[in-house]
Amino acid sequence: MKQWFTSRKWLVIVLVGVMCLPNTSYAAQSSQSFASTSRRVKPTGKLSPRLTTLASSTRLRVASSEVQARAVGLPAKGPGSLLNDSQGRLLVYISMQDISRANLVALQRAGAQIVNVSARYKVVTAFISPANMGALAANGAVREVSEGLAPVVQGYDPHSNSQRASSTAGCNAIVSEGDAQLRANLARSTYNVDGSGIKVGLLSDSFDQSTSAATHENDDIAAGELPGPGTCGTSTGNITATEIISTQVNQLTIGQSDEGRAMAQIVYDLAPGAQLGFASAFNGLYEFADNIHALRDWGANIIADDVYYYEEPLFQDGPVSVAISDVVGSGVMYYTSAGNSNADLNGLHVASY
Repeated sequence: MKQWFTSRKWLVIVLVGVMCLPNTSYAAQSSQSFASTSRRVKPTGKLSPRLTTLASSTRLRVASSEVQARAVGLPAKGPGSLLNDSQGRLLVYISMQDISRANLVALQRAGAQIVNVSARYKVVTAFISPANMGALAANGAVREVSEGLAPVVQGYDPHSNSQRASSTAGCNAIVSEGDAQLRANLARSTYNVDGSGIKVGLLSDSFDQSTSAATHENDDIAAGELPGPGTCGTSTGNITATEIISTQVNQLTIGQSDEGRAMAQIVYDLAPGAQLGFASAFNGLYEFADNIHALRDWGANIIADDVYYYEEPLFQDGPVSVAISDVVGSGVMYYTSAGNSNADLNGLHVASY
């Protein structure tokens, strides 16, 4: 008995020691980047440490998004940065005791512009100025408030100026390389299938909202790059334009790259008879999850996304994963872009997991 107790004691000591060691240099870097913030500001009240930093400083309340990001140890732009609108307000997640109409009105009176209300998780996604966060936290129905971080779009290069232009050389003259790589062309000719009778739902940042794109949806329809009314749509037998279930919130200062329209062009190449639907995944984590259900309710047989949020948990199912499980359980096929976020450090693949 004594020997068993001694062995077990040493096992516990070894396990605790291992758990205390940093497992990768990436973890060490992450802790260092947040160290300055955590030393200055302790989690107080209902606001997250980062929001506490921004709300408690008169200078930071009105500072640029780049200055605010630097103050809380986040990148100024791109994935993992603060989500801002054109008025300098931040996108936040407000966890509530309950989401009664009276409580939602109280949030609005505190200065919150509501973007999404998740009944399942009792979380309100909203824009709010750092100057109004104190009033927000004073609301008795508010449990906690955390910042929303910009998601990642797999495959989209924000530094690339290349755009897919609509062809003027006939209907659907530009065909994705994936059509031959996946042998979809052979499937259509061999089995006489083109996606007719199937609804495909797509989730990404935006659809026909980009102000810098070389083309727009009407151009794509006219050139046969997207389904819709007109000569090209008639030639494929698909004159139903892409149905927009949800769009990206216009106030967001990132993510209007029309990646959703590009995804729709690819699907139309492979399955020209399929009906297409789009919903934005860029209005926060909880609306992303709600829009997965919305596409299922629209009648989607297949749903695909190319977005993920850093807030999604690693070791348990978060709202998006739960929503995916829900729709798959009801018979929908769901495909998500896993991407390749591997990091190489001195020849060691430290982020291969």
